[in-house]
Amino acid sequence: MWSFILNFLVASSLGLEVSPEEASAVGAVPPGYAQFTFAAYIDNWDYSYYQYPLRYYINTYYWNANQPGPIFFFCGGSAPIETFISTTGYIDYLAQQMQAIVVYAEHRYFGGSLPFGNKTYAPYNMKYLSPHQALADWAYLITNLKAIYQNVPVIAWGGGYGGMLSAWMRMTYSNLIDGAIASSAPVLYFNGTVDPNAFNAFVTSQYASVAPECPAYIASAFDYLESFYLNTTEYTRLQDTFETCNPVAEPEDVGLIVNWLQNSFTDMTLYNYPYPSNTIFPLPANPLTVACSYFNGVDITNVWEVLTAVRNAANVYYNYTGLNSCSNTYNPLSNGNFGNQQGWSYLLCSSLNFPFGSIKTTSMFGDEPFDQVAINNDCFTLWGRTPQINYASQWYGASNNPAQTWQYASNIVFSNGGLDPWQVGCITKSFGTSVVAFVAKGAAFMMDLRLPNAADPSDLAAARATEKTAIQYWLNG
Repeated sequence: MWSFILNFLVASSLGLEVSPEEASAVGAVPPGYAQFTFAAYIDNWDYSYYQYPLRYYINTYYWNANQPGPIFFFCGGSAPIETFISTTGYIDYLAQQMQAIVVYAEHRYFGGSLPFGNKTYAPYNMKYLSPHQALADWAYLITNLKAIYQNVPVIAWGGGYGGMLSAWMRMTYSNLIDGAIASSAPVLYFNGTVDPNAFNAFVTSQYASVAPECPAYIASAFDYLESFYLNTTEYTRLQDTFETCNPVAEPEDVGLIVNWLQNSFTDMTLYNYPYPSNTIFPLPANPLTVACSYFNGVDITNVWEVLTAVRNAANVYYNYTGLNSCSNTYNPLSNGNFGNQQGWSYLLCSSLNFPFGSIKTTSMFGDEPFDQVAINNDCFTLWGRTPQINYASQWYGASNNPAQTWQYASNIVFSNGGLDPWQVGCITKSFGTSVVAFVAKGAAFMMDLRLPNAADPSDLAAARATEKTAIQYWLNG
């Protein structure tokens, strides 16, 4: 019943799904950046069609026209581009050393890059939202930038969905892109390539690693909630216990609480940094450890003790500052930013058919088998279409035998965090000397792209050194 909602909430973390207001809260755009728009074709395969303003930011502060460095081109994901500028400080850090121009390009249909203005998310206007259309936008933009800046080399960067795009950008437009850094990029997370249950099993293992008893408490909370779906006599108490902003009046409202919880425990795994962070919401250092601490001394057989504790644990993610007066279970990720949610929902229903599932023997989230038929039905109801399940293999070559695809690629570094559950669908082994992959132990989602921090695990410094060395090799031989 909850399959598509479940997939949407879990997969949204791949694109840092936040609203413009939250993007501003994450951090202001650093000094030196100027915002511009580029006239991009709505349909890059029909040049007579209309154009729209694609937003991008550029920083030329470190660049020296007499000794020109490269362009570092960041491929935006499913959020306003400001979000990525303020949370990927390593690119600026390295640009200063390499005298690079830095460009952050927004993804069509997200942030302010809306092809049809306030009608962008009408179902009949959504057909132009796809990875290949976004890559073509950027190919035109890069061509324009190279004409201005002495035809310098271009290095693509990206993380999560943007990391997938940076790798695909190098594969598709090798005439424009000299190399790509693809962080936490699950280019193999498609049907027939990855075990649908692996992601949630990995999340569960991370909680067990910080507190062995923690997954059992979380699992019991999901069991208790499942028993309440049709027990309307307990809806008022559920509403009070979870302090929901909206009434709990229907079984669907109980399902929203379930999804609210799963999203929090999943995203805390992704952003399990050893220092305080503010990627989507403000988080403490080591949020998994903090969340699990709320189960200390709780009687696992006491329903309401467990549910109160699991609410407090989830609020380490949603409300660590204590500023929210209620739990927004209806729309937990975007606080009303309907547009970005619609865009990501459409991608999941078209080109990015991520197979998520959960089985009770390996996951604290209980039994929620991956069900393509249910997802197809949900997508048809939402968008009047079903996912193109072979999209990645047809366009970019995703395969259950990665060597068949990646032996022909070149100049890509796939960086992965040892704590990041997305690694189950990522390239984690190198293919020759031209497609390099590594897993940095102790690092979480996209952590290598963040500004270096004294609390970073030791492997992360080596990971960043690998990226720098690869870029120098691509540029200089």
